[in-house]
Formats: sequence, C-alpha cells, structure tokens
Amino acid sequence: ADAGACLLCMEVSETPMVLSQMPKIPGVVEQASAHLLRTWLVRERLWNATTAFEKLLGKTYSFLMWVRDDSHWVAPWANPGKLFKQRGSEKTVWSVGCGEGGGIHDSIVMFGREAAPGVLTLFTQYMAARSNNGNVDAEGLLVLAVSRHRLKGQKMSLKDLPCVPGELEYVKKAGVSKLTVCVREEHWCSGQTTVPVTVCSGGSPLPAVCPDPHSVPCVNASAGRALVAVLLVGVKRRLLLNSTLAHAVAPMWEDGYASHLYVSMVNDARGIGNWMKVRSHGVADPAVAHLDAEGLYLNVRDRAAAAGACLLCMEVTRHKELLPKVPPNPGVMGQYPPDKTDTGKRVLRVWLTRERLWNATVANEQLLGTNYSFIMWVRDDSHWVRPWPRPGRLFESAQADITVWSSNCGAEGGISDKVAILGRQAAPGMLTLYTQFMTLAIHEKAGGNSEGFLRAAAIMHRLRNPALSLSQLPCVPAMLLQLDRRNASNVTLCVPKQYWCASGDSPKAHPPLCEQLVVP
Repeated sequence: ADAGACLLCMEVSETPMVLSQMPKIPGVVEQASAHLLRTWLVRERLWNATTAFEKLLGKTYSFLMWVRDDSHWVAPWANPGKLFKQRGSEKTVWSVGCGEGGGIHDSIVMFGREAAPGVLTLFTQYMAARSNNGNVDAEGLLVLAVSRHRLKGQKMSLKDLPCVPGELEYVKKAGVSKLTVCVREEHWCSGQTTVPVTVCSGGSPLPAVCPDPHSVPCVNASAGRALVAVLLVGVKRRLLLNSTLAHAVAPMWEDGYASHLYVSMVNDARGIGNWMKVRSHGVADPAVAHLDAEGLYLNVRDRAAAAGACLLCMEVTRHKELLPKVPPNPGVMGQYPPDKTDTGKRVLRVWLTRERLWNATVANEQLLGTNYSFIMWVRDDSHWVRPWPRPGRLFESAQADITVWSSNCGAEGGISDKVAILGRQAAPGMLTLYTQFMTLAIHEKAGGNSEGFLRAAAIMHRLRNPALSLSQLPCVPAMLLQLDRRNASNVTLCVPKQYWCASGDSPKAHPPLCEQLVVP
C-alpha cells in the first residue's frame, strides 16, 4: 500500500505443496525438479485467482508480471509505460536477456494479457508435454510455450529491465561487516548497464561462518584451560540448547575445561522428516522459532557466552544438504540403506556436516597453536536431565585419549549416536564416518544400523568404547510439545519413550514421556 500497490491475494503455507506425481525433468536434479514444478503449479493457481478477480471486478488486467522471492531491482525501472505502449504488446513476453542459458530467464517475466494463458500454465503444459514428448526440458519449456501460442518473445537488457536474482551476504567494508544485497556473477551481465552492484563472494548469510579464532573475544577466556570442542548438528525446529550449556558446558568449566562450540543448523526443516510418529507433534522452542539466520547466530553466541562457552564456528543453511549419488554398501546399515532410503540419507547428512565441523576444528587448532583435549558431539534435541557429574574424572581416566564414551541407552547393539565424547586420538576415526561410508572403507560386519557402523569404526581404529549409564551421562533426546494450542509460548519438554532407559541408577527426576502427553 505504501508503494501504491494493492494486495488482492496472499497465501502462506507451512510446508511445500505435495505433488501427487513428481516427474523428473531431464537435466535437472530431482530436488530442483520438484521445486520447479511446485513453482509452476503455485503460479498457475495464482493465475486462476487472477482470472476469477477479473470476472468479479468486471474488467481485465492489461499486463501481468511474475517475479521471484529473490528478485532484486538494481535500479528504478525507467519508463515502463513506454514498453506497454509498443505495438503488439498484448501478445508480447518480455524477459531479461542475461543468464538465460538459451531459454528465457525466469527471474522476471512481463507479458500482455493475451500472452498470459500461454505462459502461466507451464505446469499443465509440462505434464501434458511429458506424456507426449519425453525430451522436453525445463530451460526450453517457456520458449516452447511462446512459440506454440504464437507469442512474441523480446529479451531486454539490464538497462531496460534492471531486475536480477539477489542474495543477502555480509560484506566487510572499512573493517565493518554489513548485510548487503549481492548478485551472483552468473546472473550479472555487467556490459549491459553501468549500475554498480556487489557481486556475491559465496560467503555466509552470517557475519562469518568460521572467523579467525584470534578475532573472537571469548577465546581469551579459555587461556590456561584444557579445551573441549563441542560439535552440534541439527535443525532449528528441534534445537534444545539450554540444558547442554547449563548441565554439560558449565560442569566442564568447573572441572577446568573450556568449551568451544562448532554449530551447524538447518533453518528450514521441510523435507527432513521424522523418524518416529510422536516426533510429528514436536514444536520449535519459542525463543528461537521466529529468528532468521543472523538472529539465531546471535542467540546461540550470547547464550554460550553466558554459560562460559565460546562460539567459534556456526553455519545456518537454508535447506537440508544435497548429497551426491550414494554408493550401495551391502551389509552396512541394512535396516535403512543410504542409497535407497531417506532415513539412511538423513544419517549421512549428519555425518557429512559433523565431518565439516571437525575439519573446522582441526583448522582452528593450527591457528590457535594448540590441540583440543576432547571432542564432544551432541544433537539438536539433546537434553541433559541433570548436571553432568564430574566430567573431569572421566577425562583424566586411563587411556582417555583413545576412548569413545557414549550412552548405554539406545545403543542398538553398537555405539549410541545420541551423544559421544572422544579423546583427541579417537576423534579422526569417529568424525570421518561420512568419508568412510562413501569410500566403502567399512563394508562388512557393521550391523544393520548407524550404531553398528559407529562400533565398526571404533573397532577398525582400535578405540575403547565404554558405554555409560544414564546416571554417568545424563543426556537423552527430547522434544517440546505445545499442549495449549491457544498459547504458542506455553510448551512442555518431554522424552520419547524409547529414549528413556530407566534403571536402578537412573536420575529419579526426569521429564514426562511424550507418548503420555500426546492425545491420539
């Protein structure tokens, strides 16, 4: 309204549209095919709403335009009315002649009213074309639609239609990091306009994913203490950080160990899935649910500092990580083979991300001129039901350097992946699981699940792997439930039943079991 426009129709969906059929577009990876088809389908639905409004208003739109969520106008559009008054404009399709790859660039397309039905029904046309001509591809479909409907296609220079896909990136100028809209090099045709733009460097939407540790003020607080690297991988929606800081990091500090955090979070949980039914009822922590990447970074940094930890590395990715083709590995993780199942691929994504954080840890060791004494991994949903009793005694035990400590709860015949503490010599073998799987370094006698693979890795690298009771390592996976649907801030923490291994030495006070709270 402030810009002189009128919002007539808007929908905000919590999850991506489910396609009853999801054909693969030739030359496009599966995930991109699904995204493209959803875009076409949703755009077609908006087009149907547009024609419905025309009937209700008793008049037709003269022109239509589609833009993308990332469309960025690098300069004011000069005299659009001149474009609309061209002869034959009602059947013309205008697009940017930059980076179209032989087709028509889809970042912004303008068209006259008579051209609209032909270019706003791409989903329907693709589904029909696929059954008649399997060779149709995404890049040429818009060109094919223009040709089939006898429309005039006209490519504009950036000077005449100054719109390109943009991204947000922190750019350092005069020693200060500032959030800036940038344009990828492949989307920018510099010879078409003199408008200055910032070309994306491929950096993070955060000030720095892993800055030079010497530039991080809290590193100085670690001086004189043995160091523990805490690696946390997961999804923002499941993040439970408070107890890890209060009941694990704080006790380590009391025993003379300083914690450095290395964190990787996926901001958008869509398509990641739940591995047990009760998980579908989980909600995000209200303290972080509304935060964007920068807000989440600041939130984790400040909470870590308050607990005596130092956030050294953090990435917040928009979506789940794409994996290359996964090789078959018969006899390994047979319950959910990563080359065939989504569950197996989820495990590989965690291992891949954790391995990347491990590489950052090793790089920081070289920069700091010292090694971490121990490395711990926790999950996004890790919950410490009470303070960790005297972690220093564990760290000072015999052969600690080649030891992998884990929980005896949920080990499934192997090593539980819920939480693990690794001696420095044990770390390389247990933090390169992704590489070991993809290179078939472990290809037999690894059990049918990820726990079995962890045990096989420990055996291959000749590591000790004692399993600790819940009393010794009081950490279990948990989740949040919103029992009062009228109050989003009122959430209750609970533990899925299969993750609670009650025994004689288990902590007496524990959260309720989720299955007892969820109404069938």
